[in-house]
Amino acid sequence: MWSKDIDELGMINQSEKGSTCARVFKIILITFMCGLMVGGVAVLGIGIWAHESEYGSKAVGGLIGVALYSIDSTLFIACGSVTICIMGVGLIGYLLPQKCLLGLHLCVMTFLAFTLFAAGILGYVFVGELEDTVRGSLKKSVTEKYGTPGKESITRAWDDIQQAFDCCGGYGGENTTTSWYLYQSESFWFKDNYNNNASVPESCCKRTGDVEMCMGLKPDAANNFPPYRKPPITALSSNYTIYLEGCYDKLEKYLEQNGILIGTTAVVMGVFMIIEIAMTIFVYRSLH
Repeated sequence: MWSKDIDELGMINQSEKGSTCARVFKIILITFMCGLMVGGVAVLGIGIWAHESEYGSKAVGGLIGVALYSIDSTLFIACGSVTICIMGVGLIGYLLPQKCLLGLHLCVMTFLAFTLFAAGILGYVFVGELEDTVRGSLKKSVTEKYGTPGKESITRAWDDIQQAFDCCGGYGGENTTTSWYLYQSESFWFKDNYNNNASVPESCCKRTGDVEMCMGLKPDAANNFPPYRKPPITALSSNYTIYLEGCYDKLEKYLEQNGILIGTTAVVMGVFMIIEIAMTIFVYRSLH
């Protein structure tokens, strides 16, 4: 009799342990699902910000000429929206429980995880391509598109960026031919006389200075400073009413931070999705 009581007590203890483990597992899985739903909101927010912000992919995509920047932000918007919905489906399927809903959840989550890993890789590839690709794209955009007929959106984007980042032209410092002097040396805006006699656009000028002198519209002005004098220039001859540094040098850090933010967020979300998928597979297989 004693032996029978001990066996029953052992079974009760094992049952209690199993019940406790099941409750802990349930809490952990629900926490993961809710956390990933919040993460989906964050991914959606980052995607919208990266696409729609004042200097996001929508505004500067045509200038930098790198499709990855636009693709990543679009992937984030899509993945964030779907993640929010499919996490809701997963929670319903787990709490009811409904095997078909969990199966749908697992299929979509697996696709999302791989998509986010791809977006993360693209984000880091974009950062790696900045110097090699973006500099040349900015130069080409200035020389071939700025101020020319039919390219008004590109012109407005350049004007906004040059004013916002205190820069002028493609890349390089004051003594290069690819920053402020690029407008005079190579741009169709200057060569095809769309410039109205200006040497640089008004957006290259500081608002606190003499804008006409900055743009080169005062022919009687002393010609020992930009834009009247081409590079190289000296510190004594600098025109402090014109921005002399190229825009890539100012945009580089901003674009790099965006790429790293997108890449890191995507990889972290993908890892947590894989963990949640593994836990949900365990639940799915236990259902009959």
